[in-house]
Amino acid sequence: MITSSDKLIIKSYEGFLPKVKSWIDNLLCEYSSEAKRVIDLKLPRLSQYFSKEILETAKVVYIDWPPRIPLSLMGLTQFHDFEKMRVDGITYYDTFFVRSPLSSVEYLHFHELVHVVQWRYLGPDKFLLFYGLELLKNKYTNSLFEIMAYQLQSRFQRNKNIFDVELLVNSELNKKVLQLFE
Repeated sequence: MITSSDKLIIKSYEGFLPKVKSWIDNLLCEYSSEAKRVIDLKLPRLSQYFSKEILETAKVVYIDWPPRIPLSLMGLTQFHDFEKMRVDGITYYDTFFVRSPLSSVEYLHFHELVHVVQWRYLGPDKFLLFYGLELLKNKYTNSLFEIMAYQLQSRFQRNKNIFDVELLVNSELNKKVLQLFE
């Protein structure tokens, strides 16, 4: 349930969006020559769960450690713990960064593609604002975005029953997130 204090928190972060998006844009530009289209990877099961359009536009960059937005330096010190977490992958818009040793781990690519779908459905502003709110309220492991990605990843790993990731993600986000912005 979205509270009036949630809406105030969202409002207070809107002024940081230009800085955050500029940092992301610069990062993606810096790594554009290293980015590989997901559709060109040898990860065959992904095409059963994601549309061709997602797989053609989503890109991955293999790197030692996925880069984090320097939120503390931007004045958002309340996200310090999130900034310092060691993660295997992170997604910005339609591009995700994965630790190089994990380049053939299909479920990790699946997980990050769930985030690509989330970014795409909400758009950058709504994604960033709500993801930040979720981190503040529920921490990383209990945030709506991560719960959704880990649950779908688990389903992907457990069995071979194919499901429409985009439909599930968009439906869930429509119910739980978009009411915040009405």
